[in-house]
This record gives sequence, C-alpha cells and structure tokens, in this order.
Amino acid sequence: MSGNFFTLFGRYVDLELLNRRHEEGLSQVVAHDELWQHPQTFIPTPELVPTYIKLSEKGKSKGKELPFAIVDKSSQKIIGSIKLQNIHAECAEIGSTFIDTHHQRNAVNKEAKFILLQHAFESMQMQAIHFVVHQNNLISQRSLEQIGIQRCSCFSHLKMMPDWEGDAFINYSITTSEWEKVKEKLEFDLFS
Repeated sequence: MSGNFFTLFGRYVDLELLNRRHEEGLSQVVAHDELWQHPQTFIPTPELVPTYIKLSEKGKSKGKELPFAIVDKSSQKIIGSIKLQNIHAECAEIGSTFIDTHHQRNAVNKEAKFILLQHAFESMQMQAIHFVVHQNNLISQRSLEQIGIQRCSCFSHLKMMPDWEGDAFINYSITTSEWEKVKEKLEFDLFS
C-alpha cells in the first residue's frame, strides 16, 4: 500500500489512492449540479478541491486516513471520493463520501463502501468500522440499514460546518463478527 498509486479494484469502480492527479476530475464532480452545496455532508467547492486533497494526503501521511478517488471502470472518469478516516487502533470511519449526480443511487456508492469495508476488515484487520450520518440524510440511513449495518447512537454539536451546530448525527457501526453477514448481503445486492 505504499506510494501514491495504490488501487483497490472492483467490478464497477476502482478506488485509487487520492493524490494531486485527481484534482481536475474531482473539481468537475463537485462543480456539476453544484454538488458541493449538499446540505447534509461536507463536499469541497471546486476551488477548495486542491486544499481537500492536500489535507487528505497529510492525514494519510500521519496514518489517520486513507482517501480515495472513485473511478468509473467503464469510462475511466473520476466520479467521486471516499475515505477511511479517523483511523485509530483497530477502528475507523468510512466517510467524506461524495459521488457525481449521474452515479448516485446505483451500484457505485454501494460498491465503493463494499470495497473499502473489505479492505478494512480483511487486509487491515480492523475490528470495527463506523459511519456518521446527518439526522436528515434519510437516504444514507436507509441504505446502511438495508445492508445490515447497525444504528448505535445519536449525538449532536459536531462543529464540522457552522450551519451544523446543534444538528444531530447518527452513528452506525459494523464489527468483525458482523462483517461476513454484511459482506454476503452486499455481494448478493451487487453481483447477483
């Protein structure tokens, strides 16, 4: 996993370790339909994409995150980003996910999460993976629950964005012991 060209391969998408060569593609993704204005998740503006990538690379160098560009296999275009973040001990969070509007609500998002979960549990030997979802993001909540990822807690006062102060967030979690069942469900949904 060393270097800047590490890739996790899937059927519909590949996850390429995020670096500066993804800057133009990610800028186009967030600019299209003004994706960066999504009210329930942080998405950088086109102008902030270089800073987003720099901060992601810094987090990677400190061992705190693994940031990826999501690449559509059929077109070889960058269609989004996903991270394994807040890495500590044997736990981490999958988050900072955004996907262009043409690829939302299809297999892409689900497969990107599947690839990253598989890498976290089977290669990195993680014991638990979390997802933090805004209280109003019902689509993300339902998609996690449909594949068997458990809702654990609700909390507020996460100050990632000024407009979010006092908003509630829901923590979802999957452990090593639950992974095989979730993996079976994802494989069935994606590949059968």
